[in-house]
Amino acid sequence: MNKVILMATLLGTMSYLPNSIAQCNDASEVARYSPVLEQTITDYKFGLMWSACAISPTTGECMSDSEVRSRMTGLKAVQFADESVIGGHTDWRLPNLKEAMTLFGGCQDFTYAAPLQMGKYQRRIWTATTDSGQSEPALKTIAMVNGQIVPWRVSSSAASVFLVRDISQGAQ
Repeated sequence: MNKVILMATLLGTMSYLPNSIAQCNDASEVARYSPVLEQTITDYKFGLMWSACAISPTTGECMSDSEVRSRMTGLKAVQFADESVIGGHTDWRLPNLKEAMTLFGGCQDFTYAAPLQMGKYQRRIWTATTDSGQSEPALKTIAMVNGQIVPWRVSSSAASVFLVRDISQGAQ
């Protein structure tokens, strides 16, 4: 009797396993991202449109490989996002923490997985998510190499900027 129960439990677990693996395998997703069009990439899974690259505060275009960092403070990044026009759209903003994390592999895999172009020396990106645990106003940043979340003062100028806009409400 115990063998029958054990076997039934194993079979039930085995039938569930492929489904859970498929949900965690980003490679199984077909056409999640659009091709680059007018410096934008659309993430169909989450209904977001991203700037196709990290934006340079100097040129307002993609960061070049020679730019070490964008040298944009958190405050400047928020203002820059509000004033940006990319692909004819004016409703750009910094991503919140949850949106920024969609750029990484899922299921505890924090490898950068999105097709957005990073600058050669880009290490962190700003998010719009505030961190109240600091002595000064701070925004959360994400490390591009491992998805580590670190709060940085808004006066700091060491993180880069990806911009995002919501298209899930049909505003394409």
